[in-house]
Amino acid sequence: MNILIISSMYPPINKTNQYVGNMSLHYMARQWVRLGHNVTAFPLLFHKQPMPQEIKERFSIKIFNTKADNVNLYIKEFKLSSGNTKIGFSARRGAFKQYASVMKSVPKPDVVIVHSIANTFGIVDKLIDKLKIHCPKIAVLDFSDVHAIKHGDMSFQKIQSGYDAIGFSLKSVENKIRENNEITKPTFVSTSGFPNFVVPDKFNEREFHSGHLNLLFVGELTPDKNLESLIDALACAKSRANLHLSIIGLGPMEPALRRIIINHHLEDTVTFMGALPRFEIFNSMRHCDCLIMTSSPKAYGLVYLEAMSQGCIPVSAYNEQFDGIIENGENGFVFEENNKNSLADVLDSLSEFDNEKLQSLSLSAVQTADNLSEDKIAKRDIEEIQKILDGKAQHQKKTEVKEVKKEEPPKKPQNEASANKPKEAPSENPSEKETSANQTKEAPSEKPSEKEEKKGSKPSAESKKNNNKNKNKNKSKKGK
Repeated sequence: MNILIISSMYPPINKTNQYVGNMSLHYMARQWVRLGHNVTAFPLLFHKQPMPQEIKERFSIKIFNTKADNVNLYIKEFKLSSGNTKIGFSARRGAFKQYASVMKSVPKPDVVIVHSIANTFGIVDKLIDKLKIHCPKIAVLDFSDVHAIKHGDMSFQKIQSGYDAIGFSLKSVENKIRENNEITKPTFVSTSGFPNFVVPDKFNEREFHSGHLNLLFVGELTPDKNLESLIDALACAKSRANLHLSIIGLGPMEPALRRIIINHHLEDTVTFMGALPRFEIFNSMRHCDCLIMTSSPKAYGLVYLEAMSQGCIPVSAYNEQFDGIIENGENGFVFEENNKNSLADVLDSLSEFDNEKLQSLSLSAVQTADNLSEDKIAKRDIEEIQKILDGKAQHQKKTEVKEVKKEEPPKKPQNEASANKPKEAPSENPSEKETSANQTKEAPSEKPSEKEEKKGSKPSAESKKNNNKNKNKNKSKKGK
């Protein structure tokens, strides 16, 4: 199958194949390649606002082709005449023409998949029209699309009319859309997967130390992460003496966080570990008991799944994006966002669990993550996409058959069928009808005269005339 992905969510990559941003969509694409499919991706980022004239006069666009994990990528390079370059970022001007040119060398797609329509500001549909792509199209919606539809920035019915199927990044996204919209197209849920190498081949039950918890935070230290609420929760937890928090990451909030820690006398409870290589982050996940996530408005990427795959129990501020993934009390815990007491209660409960209970939570987290590995998710998605393509082909075939039937002339009735019809049915040959009618008219004129002669009744004037004519004819024949 030839698959074309068009998305602003596809991670930008430079000419040295270095990615920036969320990798989940690329993980999916490369797994489709491993399953034997041909995948091409157009990572899109456009200006929402018109570009200033002084910028227009000094920029140029170039689309270069590269491959990463055998995924065929076409990246936009946006340049100013001053020499500054931004990879993966372009204005609308010139990009359509370049992509139209690129499509000549791209295999004709069997399906187009568009992720996160809201972030492309309606440009994707125009691009598809410009590229003259006529294969089935699938829109995969996420929470950015939910918010855009809710605030009237985008119409779901318009999306539905322009696509052959609707995918959802999470079941909770589908539920939100269904609240106020009728869905008439085929649907499926396309959850982000994560690399197979993250999940251990064999998971060994980890040892927990009842009454003592090692907590972990991984991420950029920015205001939207709400880390101050985590430190406040540590300060008011009854079990604070049995808690330790490791913070992996850098960011502008670090000085302020250090001051808060000093004010709460938590210097021995919190450790800043700075930025660490990926393999060291996984090692920390294997040795910590719980991953704490305190921000709910934004997506967490894959960090919570990566932690769960290592047996690290997730503790998160409630987030719609975790519906169906983090089951409160089963494989993790949720608390009320920006509520330090709610988080403190969860930490106190975890501190009271025995080793057996903590092991059960940890094993459930691993099993959840294993079901969301990239190979399993990719295989499920391909099966759903194939169902959609098959359904589209069957519908098209039925439509073509109906059109052929409409064009066929009506069939004439057979002779046998017409012979069996009632007498009032019209004859096929008008001349035959007239002949038979004449015969029926003439026959009664002869029979009454014959009957009258046999009976000896007095012949009528008309019958006398006919008899005289017949006599004259016979005489003429004899004379001859």
